[in-house]
Amino acid sequence: MNRPMPPNPEQPDRPDVELELTELSADERAVWAEALTEWLDRRPMPADLRARLLAHWREQSAKD
Repeated sequence: MNRPMPPNPEQPDRPDVELELTELSADERAVWAEALTEWLDRRPMPADLRARLLAHWREQSAKD
């Protein structure tokens, strides 16, 4: 049975809160890409799912 996640008091889910988006430099994107790849390597998941996630991230990175 799926139970709803309890609210996170550090990140209130309020529609009046606007998030500020910042552009990442190429170096920052590379650091994040490496961190995400390492994170994926430590997670048990089907190989096809991992491949699709990596392909999606590469596609999104190419758009930048």
